[in-house]
Amino acid sequence: MLDGFQAPLTFAMLRQLYRVFLACIVFCLPLFSVGQVFNGIVVREVPITLPADLAAIQTAGGFAGVARCWRVYVCIQDLNYELQAVAGGELTPGNLYPWTLDCPGCTGTSKFYQTPAFTQFIGDAINPALWPFVPGSQFDSWWFIGDPVFPGGLAGVIWTPNPAPNPQVAFELGGAFNETSITGSVLGGFWAPPSVQGKADAENKVLIGQFTTDGIFSGTINLQFRRLNPDNTVFIPVTTELVTGIQITNDPSIFVTDCPQIFAPLDLLSFNAAASDDRVNLMFTTLNEDNVDHYIVERSMDLENWSDVGTLPAKGGDGIEAEYFLVDHKPNNGVNYYRLSEKTYNGEISHIDTRSVLFEARQFEVYPNPARDRIWFKGDLSLVKEIRIISMTGQVVLSQAGGADPIREMDVQKLATGMYLVEFNFPESGISRIKLEVN
Repeated sequence: MLDGFQAPLTFAMLRQLYRVFLACIVFCLPLFSVGQVFNGIVVREVPITLPADLAAIQTAGGFAGVARCWRVYVCIQDLNYELQAVAGGELTPGNLYPWTLDCPGCTGTSKFYQTPAFTQFIGDAINPALWPFVPGSQFDSWWFIGDPVFPGGLAGVIWTPNPAPNPQVAFELGGAFNETSITGSVLGGFWAPPSVQGKADAENKVLIGQFTTDGIFSGTINLQFRRLNPDNTVFIPVTTELVTGIQITNDPSIFVTDCPQIFAPLDLLSFNAAASDDRVNLMFTTLNEDNVDHYIVERSMDLENWSDVGTLPAKGGDGIEAEYFLVDHKPNNGVNYYRLSEKTYNGEISHIDTRSVLFEARQFEVYPNPARDRIWFKGDLSLVKEIRIISMTGQVVLSQAGGADPIREMDVQKLATGMYLVEFNFPESGISRIKLEVN
């Protein structure tokens, strides 16, 4: 079939084929659908603090009320996913999903602000170096996906109008955006690894737009999410989630400023604390720690006043079992309580579990040290179950039972010259060790 194709493919033709291919991907039905990806909309105000900026916006926008700038974010609950597209129109057969944005509650106009000094610019293409000359440009209204990159054009974001209005053009004309085409249109993101333009930030949110006006705006959008691998390549089989009819508003009585952060609970498989020598060893194992940034271990004597023992960065993930180890070098004499907590990426701290361990400050002497033929042990041996001499290879070479005598004796004349460990074994609360040299 290729033999009959004579005309060479030009760069323009290849680019057009690529765009058609991307559009087909966006409009195709999700191959696999999953839930619990989308987690709400966040609207935050961007302060317009300089009078010069506000004056430029007021003049260009023709606003009767005071202009204010707002940024809209999509909250992602499952961090394995990216926001792939903001879409309107018919994404699935038989369903009409329009997306709109207008300002019916504006004081003197129903328009959004756009700098008249620049045309065909979208949010990420405005170089900050231009702001001193045209201060209001940093508050232009725009749709986008991901954090702005200055400058960078669309930075991998592809607008696919079909056939109705491009929001970029609508905002440049100072108007609202209203897309109700039955064939729909998509603002899609297709980024080559390792770009994470559509992935959530540390607060689990993705920036999708900025709007400056003088009143209450509202709108409806549709979102498509796509699962990625850990290296941000597309997960196979392709797994997407479509969420439709999402409402947007900057009404102060409705909008929120932080993502709700609804995540699957962490599975704590084990948490153990054990005294050893002059320390307490802390060990725990977890499963499914998608949203955990790090763990916090604290110590208390009364379960009310807590002091930090240490922190450990999370290293697991969804379906991954992870093991952790931490040492408390300053335990208190008596019962110590250890509290394990998790801190999420958005700063929330949750207490997971608590363990207790009896730590007894033990003072033992082994003499003479270095030794030649005999050694003596001195201290409170009444709680000691067994005294063992251990070689540097871990072999028990001598042992004897504990007892109530404050001073005990052991014959070591048959031991080879070298270093050993004298180990005092306590049946309830661990062990204590002292180094011994035999010559």
